[in-house]
Amino acid sequence: MPLIPRDEKFYDLFCEQAENIHDAAEKLLALFEEFRDVEKRVMEIKFVEHKGDQLTHALMMKLNRRPLSLLSIAKTSIRWVPPSTTCSISWMRSPAV
Repeated sequence: MPLIPRDEKFYDLFCEQAENIHDAAEKLLALFEEFRDVEKRVMEIKFVEHKGDQLTHALMMKLNRRPLSLLSIAKTSIRWVPPSTTCSISWMRSPAV
């Protein structure tokens, strides 16, 4: 079994996740550039974050179905796993310091 998944749906999920991250970044930038309708914009960002959580879950499920998943390789050989997409946009709801 090859290390690189041949399932095209796998790559579709990565593309969708990238688009979702881009969407979150655009929404955050729009909020910073024009600080109005804050509650509405925050709700939109939270919706995008939730979608990112779902995509991350779907990707992890696909990876974990493989006998030797890329995630397990990263954990055993590198001892470092990149943070999930959730972590990259969850900071937006952290209290200001």
